[in-house]
Amino acid sequence: MPTEKPIPSTTSDHERRYWQRVADGEVCVQRCHDCGAASHPPRRYCPDCYSDDWEFEPIAGTATVYGYTHVHRPAREFETDAPVLSAIVTLDEGPRLMGRIADDPATVEVGSRVRLDASTLSAENVRLTFELLPD
Repeated sequence: MPTEKPIPSTTSDHERRYWQRVADGEVCVQRCHDCGAASHPPRRYCPDCYSDDWEFEPIAGTATVYGYTHVHRPAREFETDAPVLSAIVTLDEGPRLMGRIADDPATVEVGSRVRLDASTLSAENVRLTFELLPD
């Protein structure tokens, strides 16, 4: 379903490749062949050893909430989504990334376990949405 909401713009080939994978329903991290570090967001060089020998690796999609905030007055394009529960999560693979959590805000806390809801992804909607895992 097309959306009027802005989607991330890309400035490099590796960013374009990353966001195309997200649009195809596969979220990934970069895995360095030299030092083995996993990193996110996509960049030309490994942030640990500066190697350019890396590849995208699909993630399991499970993570732990590192921090979150309730956005009651988002940008105009997202007003109909308010309130938005925006979170930073630590992926089981190690890197942290930002996404939204589509659950009752009262049930989310730092340390909650979440899973990526890949069913929400499409070429028109590449926003990462997580859902709480049952206790």
